[in-house]
Amino acid sequence: WAHGRARPPRLHRVEVRHPGLVKSAASELGRHGVRVNCVSPFVVATPLVVRQFGALYPGIDAERLTEMAAKLGELGGGARCEERDVARAVLYLASDDAKYVSGHNLVVDGGFTCTKRLSLPPSL
Repeated sequence: WAHGRARPPRLHRVEVRHPGLVKSAASELGRHGVRVNCVSPFVVATPLVVRQFGALYPGIDAERLTEMAAKLGELGGGARCEERDVARAVLYLASDDAKYVSGHNLVVDGGFTCTKRLSLPPSL
C-alpha cells in the first residue's frame, strides 16, 4: 500500500517508466551518435509466459496454457504476436533504416493498448 492505495504490479511500474528512461538515455547519448530505443511487445507465448500462466492456473496442461497466452492479443483474422514480430521490430531499430529514430518506444501489440482490455478468466 502506498498513500492508502494499492501499488501497481512491479512489471507495470517498469513498463510505465522504461519509455522515460529511453528518452533520457537517448538525450544523453545522442550527442555521441548513440541511438537508444525500446520495444514494448504484447504477450508472446514463450516458455516463461506459459510458466507464469501455470502459476495462475495450476493443473492446466502446458499446451492449453500456451494457447491461452497466444489468444490474449489475437486480432481479427487470427493474427497473434509471435517472437518473430518482436525480433523484426528490434532488427528494424538496430538497422540503418532507423538511423534517424532515437528515444522511441516501438509498441508491438496489434493496437491492444489502444483498443482492448486484458481479460483473463478468474479460474478454469
